[in-house]
Amino acid sequence: MRYLAAVLVLTLVSATSPALAQQPQTLGPEHKAFEYFLGDWTYELSGNTEGSGEISFQTFGDGFFLHWHETWREASVAPVEISGWFGYDQEGNHYTWARYFSNGDSDTGKGWKHGDTWVFILEERYEEGKSIVWRAAWTAVSPDSWEFTWERSVAGLPWELESTGKATRAD
Repeated sequence: MRYLAAVLVLTLVSATSPALAQQPQTLGPEHKAFEYFLGDWTYELSGNTEGSGEISFQTFGDGFFLHWHETWREASVAPVEISGWFGYDQEGNHYTWARYFSNGDSDTGKGWKHGDTWVFILEERYEEGKSIVWRAAWTAVSPDSWEFTWERSVAGLPWELESTGKATRAD
């Protein structure tokens, strides 16, 4: 019986590891900022890349993450479905970004909010053996629209404007 009690005590002690004993996170203003994007939007994109799409944002769980689903259409290419996530890393003091594409692509990055503009730097991608870093800036221009730019830097060269666009609330 003592053996069984000792095993039970050891099991309980190991189950209360430091990771489990941490205080739960609380929603902060960084999470509250996600609310701007909630709902359904349509967008148009022009420049080196042109197309249109629909994107729908919703909170996930207790509001610590924002999930989106997107359908992207580009001329002469089959539509691409995209599932993405925003979060906030309190220790790193930055937003997180992750997207997964129906064609097998994915990307992740970090972001910061400055006033009404969100800026995300996406981790390097590779094209023809050269590293590419993408910078996306999304700026709220009204409660029902935001504008965005996509820039890229190939192999550490200066930023080049890739495309611009505008999203409009659909609901």
